[in-house]
Formats: sequence, structure tokens, C-alpha cells
Amino acid sequence: MEVCYVANAEWIVYFLLVTTCTSFFPLLAEEGNKQVVFKVFYCWFMGPLCNHVWKGCFFSLSDFHYYATFWLHFAPPLALFLMRWQEGSQQQSSSAFIVVEASNNTNLMYELFVVPTAIYFLTWTIPYYFINFVFCGEAIEKHQLVTVFNSSAFATPSSSLPLWVKGLIYILVHEVVIWTTFSVAQVTWRSKIWGILWFLFLVLAAANNQFDHVMKIKRS
Repeated sequence: MEVCYVANAEWIVYFLLVTTCTSFFPLLAEEGNKQVVFKVFYCWFMGPLCNHVWKGCFFSLSDFHYYATFWLHFAPPLALFLMRWQEGSQQQSSSAFIVVEASNNTNLMYELFVVPTAIYFLTWTIPYYFINFVFCGEAIEKHQLVTVFNSSAFATPSSSLPLWVKGLIYILVHEVVIWTTFSVAQVTWRSKIWGILWFLFLVLAAANNQFDHVMKIKRS
């Protein structure tokens, strides 16, 4: 239930609903709503997913697991970035599931920070906390299931803090990191050049991660 998979799953569901079931969900078909939802996903993808690319993805063509993980995190933000800056979008570009007013950069702090943060908190932070640290926390520890939390420094066995407290600290730190990465969406929404440079950096960072990984294996 990590954020990358949740964001991808929610985008797929939204895409299918808007392209096939608009008669059942008329609110999703309204242009204003489509634009809001698109900016929410744009912010999530350009923030948390891209953050994982340079921190933990390996650009490898020989290992399918690393290859698939890289594209799982890299392809969604790249797709939405191309939609945002598609050719011919001087005034407005639209399709069945997105309306982007390229010249409208007003209220971006609200649209690309406040709204995505609120929806992120409701659809991921709260469910993640209660599932991993309240309802299923003991079962996860008992069966030694691998999560991002229990492979981090926050899950040190020597800590005397209750699991729910350690989870709360982890969530708060995680939220600060997420808020920081949301600033990338602000920059790439305003500037295509900075967006292209950002994606080049991600590819180089993932390639460097792969190089370091191979060197560690050879030294061991």
C-alpha cells in the first residue's frame, strides 16, 4: 500500500471512469473538475513518484524487477508532463479526461499544493497509518512482512516507543518529505525547460544508482 502504487491505481480507476462511465459519473466529466483532478495527479506523480526514482530506482536493462520498478515510477509523471506541455496547447488542450489551460498559472499554490495535500492525506495518509500501525501492525511484525516502514530507521527494535507512536513519527516525517517534493510540480508546471531538465536528472540519478549497485556487488 505504498503511495506509488496507490497513486497509479487511483489514476487508472479515474481514467477508466472518465473515458467509459461519464454518464454514471457526470461530475467527473465537467471541465473544471477534470482540471482539478489532473493537477492533483500531476502533483503526486511529479512529487512522490519522481522522488523515489532518484532515491531508490535502478536504471537496469538486464534485471526485469529493477527495469519494471523504474518505469512504474518514471512513466506516469512523464506521461502527465507530456500531456501538460503537449504541442499545440498554446491556449487550451483537452481530451476525454483532461483539460489544461496552459496560460492559466493563477492560484497554483492552492491547486498544486493545498488540494493535492488534502486529498493525499485523506486517500493515503490516514488509511496507511491505521492499516499499518493500528489494525494490522502486530500481524505485520509477527509475520515479518516487508514494508517501507519496517526497513527504515523508525522501526528499530531497540526503541521502547509503542508501534503507533513510531508510526506517527514516521508519517509526520514522510509528510514533510512529500510537501517538499510537491514544490517540483510547481516548477515543472510553469516551465517546460525545467521539467525536461528534471527528467534528465532522474534518468542520470537512476543510472548512477545502478552503477553504485553493481560496484557494491563486485566489491563484495
